[in-house]
Amino acid sequence: MSLTLYLHPLASFCHKVLIALYENGTPFRAETVNLGDPGSAAAHLERWPVGKIPVLHDAKAKRVIPETSIIIEYLQETYPGPAQLLPADREMLLETRLWDRFFDLYVNVPMGKVVTDRIRPQG
Repeated sequence: MSLTLYLHPLASFCHKVLIALYENGTPFRAETVNLGDPGSAAAHLERWPVGKIPVLHDAKAKRVIPETSIIIEYLQETYPGPAQLLPADREMLLETRLWDRFFDLYVNVPMGKVVTDRIRPQG
């Protein structure tokens, strides 16, 4: 299997990539990154020094693809399936990117902070 998706099940950004993979039946292997575990965190930082998830590794292309929206675009171009993940029309594509960034930055990030603040231990 060529594709490995490094993710965490509580990270909603990872679910966007999972939807794209499942929608087209793209074969992949999922590997959970535990940033609280020194070994798992170190391995992930070697893979992607920024340390964020999700990250897709394409062994066939010998490439590491970070960031949700970039991964989805990469999947559409490199591993196309029956579902068109992004519109072909340039104007529609820009509109899609606008709403993608809007929801990620202004809805998802603040919502994620509320959740992590709630489950984070005191101190």
